Amino acid sequence: GITNGTSGTFDPSVSGAGTFTITYTIGGGCGDTDTETITVSAGDDASFNYSSGSFCLSDPNPSATITGTPGGTFTITAPGVINAATGQINLGSSGLGTYTVTYTTSGSCPASSTTTITITNGADATITPAGPFCATDAAVNLVAADPGGTWSGTGITNATNGTFDPAVAG
Repeated sequence: GITNGTSGTFDPSVSGAGTFTITYTIGGGCGDTDTETITVSAGDDASFNYSSGSFCLSDPNPSATITGTPGGTFTITAPGVINAATGQINLGSSGLGTYTVTYTTSGSCPASSTTTITITNGADATITPAGPFCATDAAVNLVAADPGGTWSGTGITNATNGTFDPAVAG
């Protein structure tokens, strides 16, 4: 770990973790030598994750999976609500938005890492009421609260547009 013997520079990133004996020597007729033991601890690993980066407000509250050093503390940007010990996010109390979750270890060489979580509304497939129809009526495109879904059922002739044809339905 000594990177400059003249100035006595010790670099823990060079030595790595372990216990090292360092010697200092002064030469000459009245010289001297001394040794010192230096211990370098391995840095904590603050790695963690969630099953997804995006959750619906109606999903079960997600908990973090710690893949690094356990025993740290979780925080979340306001107004998010999180269990500091488990990293479980209270989706309902946090509300819609994007949050930064930070996990900080508490060892002798602490570390921290962050991830971003987005809480969104769930999709709404509520169909706008239509009809009644006569079998001779023209086909119509049905409407739902949120677009982008797939339509199916008797009388649907276009699954993308939600086209309902009363003549096909019978």
